[in-house]
Amino acid sequence: MKKDELFEILKRKLNSVDPETASPEELMAETVAEYLERLLLRGHIPAQFVDSIEGDLREEVTEMFRKKTYGHMDLKSYHESQKNRSKSKGRST
Repeated sequence: MKKDELFEILKRKLNSVDPETASPEELMAETVAEYLERLLLRGHIPAQFVDSIEGDLREEVTEMFRKKTYGHMDLKSYHESQKNRSKSKGRST
């Protein structure tokens, strides 16, 4: 099964972002921009539809971001929980 490239970009950016300086809006905008650039390089989008598709991608990434960070007040809280999670996994193996 092929992984969802948009979701993979979002996860990568979530894990690499500095929660002290980055905002969720910046992270989501960067995710959309990277994915849109990949689509354009492949030639999958006619020029007249780029704006419409970008808007759809923004909505999709916003929904993914909310689901992925559900229960966390901000990026810092999300990062701390991920660190604790990885420490717990390391102890159980």
